[in-house]
Amino acid sequence: MSRETIQVIQPSNPLEVLNLIDAKSCEQFAHDMAALVREGHVDPIQVRVLISAWEKAFKSLKTAIEAEVAREAAKHGKTFDFMGAKCEWVPTYTAYDYSRDVTWSNFKDAVEKATAKQKEREAFLKTVKEPFTQLDEPTGELITVTPPIKTQTEGLKITIK
Repeated sequence: MSRETIQVIQPSNPLEVLNLIDAKSCEQFAHDMAALVREGHVDPIQVRVLISAWEKAFKSLKTAIEAEVAREAAKHGKTFDFMGAKCEWVPTYTAYDYSRDVTWSNFKDAVEKATAKQKEREAFLKTVKEPFTQLDEPTGELITVTPPIKTQTEGLKITIK
């Protein structure tokens, strides 16, 4: 079975590209494209590279037009339907500043100190190759120090140049 190469089209304007998939057809597109890859009709690496390129483009585009989107959405109210999508004006980020509370600040300092000690211990344990016994200073007990179990998942890293 031969694989098709995805042909890069040159639309006459960027809006033509955006209009290829809408809110209702995006799941079907993903399903159909995945089927073509699984069945061996399309090179999976080519698809993954193109997905990464689209992700990069859309991330930049989304950031670039955020002010215009907010201005236009304000004309429609808090909740509205648009091109088959439900649009809602909602908080997208919430932060609290607890730093004025003394008790919270004390907890934060304790957590930071404990985290630093934990990181030091983790760095040490990564150097341990074989289990060994040592004296636990705080308790006076003998403990067995064992190397950590390392697990990794590999995936294809794609960098769009």
